[in-house]
Amino acid sequence: MAKTIKEIAEELGVSKQAVFKKIKQVPLSTEIEKFISTVDGKKLVSVDGENLIKQAFQRKQKTANVNVDAKDDGKDDGKMFTVGSNAGNTVDGIPFASQERENTLVATFQTAIDALTSQLEAKDQQLAAKDRQLEEKDKQLERQTKTIEELATSLAVAQHTAQAAQALHAGTIQRQIEDVPIIQAEELKVVKETAEKIMPEYEKRRSIFSRIFGGR
Repeated sequence: MAKTIKEIAEELGVSKQAVFKKIKQVPLSTEIEKFISTVDGKKLVSVDGENLIKQAFQRKQKTANVNVDAKDDGKDDGKMFTVGSNAGNTVDGIPFASQERENTLVATFQTAIDALTSQLEAKDQQLAAKDRQLEEKDKQLERQTKTIEELATSLAVAQHTAQAAQALHAGTIQRQIEDVPIIQAEELKVVKETAEKIMPEYEKRRSIFSRIFGGR
C-alpha cells in the first residue's frame, strides 16, 4: 500500500525534510523516481520505494553507529568524534525529529489549536447572542410599528365619525330652519280653513239673533 512522505518519516523517526532531502540524492533519486506518484497534490510512495528509502536511512544509521562505537573505543581521530557526536541526532545535517520531541511539538500545537478553537467558539456564541438581541429588537420595533398603525387607523376613524356627526347635526338644524316657513304656512292654512268653516255658522247664528231681538 502506498504511503505519504510524512507516514514514512514518522516510521523512521525523522522529519519530512530529511526524507525529501534523502530521495533527492543519488543514487536513490534515480532509483525511487518510478515508485513515486502524485495523487490529489500528495506524493505517494509505493512499497518498493518505501523499502529503498528505509534502506538508505539504515545505511546512514549504520554509519552513524560505527562512528559512535569508534568514539566509545577511544579510536576516533577528533574529526570522527565531531561527526559521530551528532550522528545519532542528524541525517545529512538535518536534525532528527525524535518521537519524544515530535510528541511535544504535537502536544504544543494541539494546545494552541484547542485554545484558538475555544476562542472561536466563544466568538460564535457572542455573535449568536447579538443576533438574538437584534432579532428581539426587530420584533419590538415591528410591534411598535403595528401599534402606531392601529392607533393612526383608530384616530382616522374617530375623526371621520366626528366629522360625520357634525355634518349630520348641522344638516338637521338646517333642515329645521328651512322647514319653519313650511310649518307656519301649513298652520296658517289650517287656521284659515277652520275659520272658513266656523264663519258661516257664526254668521247664521248672528242673523237669527238679529231677527229675534230686532237687530239688523
